[in-house]
Amino acid sequence: MLYLEFPNKSHELGGTKITIGIIEKNTRLKEWYLQNGFVHVGNHEYAHLPFVVGYMEMEVW
Repeated sequence: MLYLEFPNKSHELGGTKITIGIIEKNTRLKEWYLQNGFVHVGNHEYAHLPFVVGYMEMEVW
């Protein structure tokens, strides 16, 4: 799976973490990321968006 290559490539390029934003109410997607090493770090409501954005992070190795 291509997704599994991103942490290694990010580390090779000097990165220390990956941060993503998702639609907070999409619990299926959120659970998938949690099961694959991401941690939920918060959310934010933007006036121009009709949904709350959830932020997730993963430390890279």
